[in-house]
Amino acid sequence: MQTVQEEPSPIGITGQVTQTRKEDCVRRTLDRHAGAKMVGLGLSTFDAERRKGNIRYCRVGRRILFLPEHIEEFLRRAESKPKAA
Repeated sequence: MQTVQEEPSPIGITGQVTQTRKEDCVRRTLDRHAGAKMVGLGLSTFDAERRKGNIRYCRVGRRILFLPEHIEEFLRRAESKPKAA
């Protein structure tokens, strides 16, 4: 983030203007390609798991987005339990 000092105004008010560059922004959502890569599944398998209701998602307009928490929740549920001896 880059801070730019403003010139004093005629009425004596000064301040700072903050400029945000695109590379400074942190994206919090994943698209289906990033979600599938994060899980280690192929895209069609990932999509099938979403359609079955196994992976939660957010719909924004026509876009389907995933939060990292959705992916982590899916992996926890899919985790196998060791068999008792």
